[in-house]
Amino acid sequence: MAKGQQYFTKYQQGIIKRYYEHKDAASAQRLQELVSDLALAAPGSKEAEKLWKKAASVLTAAGLAPEKAERIAAGRSVEALARAANELTKPR
Repeated sequence: MAKGQQYFTKYQQGIIKRYYEHKDAASAQRLQELVSDLALAAPGSKEAEKLWKKAASVLTAAGLAPEKAERIAAGRSVEALARAANELTKPR
């Protein structure tokens, strides 16, 4: 049994396993939601700034290089974010 897994029931272990199996799908969905939210947000608003920061962190967590994620977020281009989200959702 893996270290740390000894205190979880079989049911809990199954939940944890499925979470990590589907983590990429959840992050892809979150990116798509961020693209929609940013398309509707007023440019330069506090809400948009918060969403762009969240987009950079979600892109990095989804496996994109941190430099590229920051460049996309700094460019404030919804189209570039949508392309990156689409790139990350393609099957490998």
